[in-house]
Amino acid sequence: MKKKHFADSNSIYKEIVETIQIFIEAVRKAQKENRELGLPNVYAEGGRIFYQLPDGTITEVVPKSLIQHKQAGVL
Repeated sequence: MKKKHFADSNSIYKEIVETIQIFIEAVRKAQKENRELGLPNVYAEGGRIFYQLPDGTITEVVPKSLIQHKQAGVL
């Protein structure tokens, strides 16, 4: 019976790893698309919001490009 439990644990672990890999790929794709559209990637840490601009600069100031896209109804 312990062997079966161990096998179940391995399959669950494998599914978790596969799901995380899919998640990471999706996030990287979205980040790339944002850069191509001139949009910042948005992150939060410790209750603070950070914007990574397409050129790699990180700022806490809301970028003009984000405001313009929002006003245009794109976001």
